[in-house]
Amino acid sequence: MLARMVTRGWQVWAPSMALLFHQWQRSERPSSYQACGQVDKGVRAVSQARVLQLLCSGGLSAKAATPEEWNPSHEKQAGQMMHASQPPTAADWAPGGIWGLGTVKTLQEFGKVCGVDFTEKRIEQRALYGGQDPSMFVDT
Repeated sequence: MLARMVTRGWQVWAPSMALLFHQWQRSERPSSYQACGQVDKGVRAVSQARVLQLLCSGGLSAKAATPEEWNPSHEKQAGQMMHASQPPTAADWAPGGIWGLGTVKTLQEFGKVCGVDFTEKRIEQRALYGGQDPSMFVDT
């Protein structure tokens, strides 16, 4: 989502201190995708494959999962969940499309700022801990 925002021209910043709290544990309530009961592992796999393809291709394409993983009903189901009358098309995933990256800045410009080379799948040292000292983080 951040890549889509930046490539569409949004200027994004992150505060140096916590402004909001998000409860990560969901034991007392299901998440939205769990509550609707519509998302299965296949839909999620197709969605994740598209996002990875979009980022790793430099924003030029977002093909579906491999033929072995592909099931046309998954994309139809995902389209229904988004309240769309049709599943997303290749044009929807193209630069400037509703699900694609924007056209104001390139993915490479975004990667240079955040320290990630999406095409080469490399993360700069400064990006590993957001520019912070690693000792500030708890290893899990």
